[in-house]
Amino acid sequence: MGYASKDLVKLGRNVPTPCAVSLLDNGVEVDLEILDILRILPGKRLTAVASINGEKVVAKLFFHPQAWKRKLNKELAGMQEFEQHRLAAPKVLSQHSIKGSGAVILIEYLETGINLADYFANEKAVASLQGKKVWSLLFNALCSCHNTGLWQGDMHLGNYMLFQDQLYLVDGGDVHRLSKPLQKYRRLENIADFISQFPVSFDAQVEGMLESYQSDYKEFCSADLAKIRPRVQSLRIRRLGDFEKKVFRSTSANCKAKTATYHSVHDRTLQEHDLRAFTKNPDSYVKQDQMLKNGHTTTVVQASIGGIAMVLKRYNIVGVLQAIKHLFVESRAHRCWRNASMLGLLGIHTPRPYLFLEERLYWVFQRRSYFLTEKIQTNNVLLQLEDANEKVDEAKLITAFANFFEIMYSYQISHGDMKATNFIFQEDKLYVLDLDAMQRHRFKWWSRKRSMSDIKRFEKNWIGSRYEQVFAPMIKQYHENRRA
Repeated sequence: MGYASKDLVKLGRNVPTPCAVSLLDNGVEVDLEILDILRILPGKRLTAVASINGEKVVAKLFFHPQAWKRKLNKELAGMQEFEQHRLAAPKVLSQHSIKGSGAVILIEYLETGINLADYFANEKAVASLQGKKVWSLLFNALCSCHNTGLWQGDMHLGNYMLFQDQLYLVDGGDVHRLSKPLQKYRRLENIADFISQFPVSFDAQVEGMLESYQSDYKEFCSADLAKIRPRVQSLRIRRLGDFEKKVFRSTSANCKAKTATYHSVHDRTLQEHDLRAFTKNPDSYVKQDQMLKNGHTTTVVQASIGGIAMVLKRYNIVGVLQAIKHLFVESRAHRCWRNASMLGLLGIHTPRPYLFLEERLYWVFQRRSYFLTEKIQTNNVLLQLEDANEKVDEAKLITAFANFFEIMYSYQISHGDMKATNFIFQEDKLYVLDLDAMQRHRFKWWSRKRSMSDIKRFEKNWIGSRYEQVFAPMIKQYHENRRA
């Protein structure tokens, strides 16, 4: 027998695949086979690739006990708006009731289509010739929506799918409608909201994006376009605040666990048995022969978990006073997890964070904490530059550092420990390490002060070496930009 709506609510995020959901078709019970879950809001909604009567479809299931009708109607209304205005979107095939309560919409499955969030996850695709064509399609589609009075409140790349060189709108759940084309100020706001969700590196494509938009809308002038960048930055800063809270909750990417003895958040790609072994005894992974640093307050080791090479940091609590202090402040591992996620949103590279864990006593009292990341198999920047056998493209390294400093300054973030050993340069990407001293500042004057401290500490790395002159033009340009 297939699941009823109450079963889906109870399962939360743990809906197995494949599984069957019981639908009612003219009073007859029919099984919908769920093959692959695309998106899930636990206890509320589920989008999946499914099969019914041998046909593959995309199924959108609505089963929240109170809100399913409202969400269903919003989705159907949005899809109808797309059809009415001849905007490319997958066809709605049928609608059915779920056994118990709730409903499902079955939608045309574009099997070889690719979601734009997945398409642009590859950074090389962003600036490629094909990528620019996709940007053009995307902003033409956005302009078409605006010209008909439509806009999406929940703008993100996952709302679009590329299929046979055509762009399709795939989410009608948060579509807003006016009886006339959008006014200029609302267009600017919606465009800025959309762009603010991309990493900062995408901002270089803004002019090209807007050129495509202007091909169908001639009202924008240079003064209008100049308003977009600061608005994007403002929205992105606000989004950072929301995102920093989200990374400590259970989501499709991460899982939160809290008991009387520990508090953790981990990447869902970690296998359950590996995770259980680690949380049961994290110190068993701290092995002397794998030691990278054995400091008084921080222990760093290499570790292998589930066949993945990782770096494990254990933050020790030394003495009674420090133990008392940790009752009132977040742990260093907690800060590292938040900062790694924040930098990822801005497009700054860090080793992939897999887990943070705090040992607790009676839920409240913090003890030691642990932070687990991937291990990048490359030396740090200082060793790379000192090793004659390492071939480092200095021009690209300087550009990478310049971009890093600009993003950090623009978004009011300080690193706090700008030693060259805290950076790795691999495949033209700058990876930032040691994130526990990093802070995002509320006040600009204090952020500028901390930024100056960062650049001064960075300069100290190269005093007396030939790299002092190599980095000097970049540092001089940084100071000139600040004065301007």
